[in-house]
Amino acid sequence: MATKDKGKPKLTPYQARVLRKYQRILDVTGLGPERALDLSEDDPQAFAPVLKSMTDQAVRSHVIFEYTMIDMELDFVIFRHFFGGGKKLIAARRTKRYKTLRLMLQDLYLMQKLSIVRTLKDVPRAIVSK
Repeated sequence: MATKDKGKPKLTPYQARVLRKYQRILDVTGLGPERALDLSEDDPQAFAPVLKSMTDQAVRSHVIFEYTMIDMELDFVIFRHFFGGGKKLIAARRTKRYKTLRLMLQDLYLMQKLSIVRTLKDVPRAIVSK
């Protein structure tokens, strides 16, 4: 991804389209405090419970997001180990070996993937313990 002079990344058309889609999803889900006010306008006493429920949902979403990102990163480390990086990895995505490994990884839990990665490279204890 190329960068502009000001340090902000210049997005490709595809990246910009994905970002717009993400922003639309945020608009639709409306997890901001304004949404809590809208939902509780008929009953002002409901504002705090609605906001607490929305906070709980936001925290759960964040935990799921972080788990998913760690899971994906472990997958990428394993894929890079077996297929290399860059263009080699992109080309490997069409092979039966890649697809088989992907199916195998889909059935593994995060800690199982971490165990595999730890056999391939050093992972700091601080990261493993978290």
